[in-house]
Parts: sequence; C-alpha cells; structure tokens
Amino acid sequence: MTPDQKATYGRIFQFEIDDPASLHPFSAKLSEAYGWSQSHTHRVIYEYKRFMFLVAIAPHPLSPSAAVDRVWHQHLLYSHAYWEDFCGKAIGRPIHHQLSKGGTAEGIKHYQQYCQTLTLYRHYFGNPPPDIWHFPKLKTESPTCQWIDKKDYWTIRKPHLRSIFQTLRNKSSLIIYHSSLALRDRQRHPQIPILGRQHLHSRRLLQPGQMHHQRHLHL
Repeated sequence: MTPDQKATYGRIFQFEIDDPASLHPFSAKLSEAYGWSQSHTHRVIYEYKRFMFLVAIAPHPLSPSAAVDRVWHQHLLYSHAYWEDFCGKAIGRPIHHQLSKGGTAEGIKHYQQYCQTLTLYRHYFGNPPPDIWHFPKLKTESPTCQWIDKKDYWTIRKPHLRSIFQTLRNKSSLIIYHSSLALRDRQRHPQIPILGRQHLHSRRLLQPGQMHHQRHLHL
C-alpha cells in the first residue's frame, strides 16, 4: 500500500459502524435480518470495510459478494452515518451503490466486476474467506428471494423435482418387480391360492438358512 492508501485503510477501520449509545445497534439488526451469528456478522462487516477500501482505490467499478452487499444495503439506511461520517470523513469521497438494470449484459458486467474484485482482494489481503466471498457466478440470488421474519414463519426447503421423480421411479420399479413375481408364480402354481403365493414371495426374501428353518416349521 502507498502511504495514502494506508491512511485511508486506517480511517475505514477506525470507523465504528455500531453506535455505542444504541440499544439495538447496526450489527444486531444485521444479525437478526439474516439469521447470522454475532461472530459471523462481525466478520462480514470486516470484509465490507475491506471491500469499501478496494472500491476507494480501484480505477474501475467493483462488485461485492452477496453477504458484503447485504451489509452495504443496511449501511445505506443509516444515511447520515454513511454519507457524512463513513464516505465523507473515513473514505474521503462519496461511493454510490449502483443497482443492476437486469438482463444478460448486466449479469456479465457484474460477473466481470466481481472477478476483478477478487483479483484486487488477493493482491492486498490474500485469499478471501470462501464463506463470505462466494465463487464467481453470473447470478448470486434468485429474483424469487424474499426476506422473512423467522419469528412468525417457518422455513422448510422445497424438495427438488428430480429427487421426487427418482423416488417415484424406484417405487414403481419395485411394484413392477413384485407384480412380475406374482404373475410368474400364478403361471407356475395355478393351484396355489393367493395366500400361498404370498407365502412364496415371503420365502424369497429369506436367507438360505432361514428358508430351511421355515420349511421345517410348516411341515
């Protein structure tokens, strides 16, 4: 880092994002909003400050990870603290959050910017923590992603259709298998009643030693 960069980095990390006079500070609200532990929340805030330092010194636009972007969104709500104290005093210039316009071209643009972010991050800080800086991909969150209050709602993962179809196929194969056994037994032993054929099916599932013991029991 250059002397100016070191000075900027120092001011950013000296900035207190939590108001000590607040009974429900920034980090507590962030933790509740996303279900993060206290330690994970502070780690993401730390990475947010690193990202903002990179934005301040980079000659080109950068894109954050999904977790860091959530901190940025929350920080923008604290308008005075963000614009006056953080950008104005710590960074030294305003840093705007540019929203995506949507579409393939925008997705590719943000993908490239995110790759540039990771390259610059590694240059100054080494490898980023993978639980906060995800692997580059064209889309980080689905348009159907919604925030919910977990005190009022349960979150249950929707099963994938592929797993449902696989289960149904396995059950169908088992039914077809047993049906074919029943048909074959009916052709071989038409004189045996239905209960007797069921007994034959049960004997097929027994081990050889168990079949011998079963035979003596029915003699």
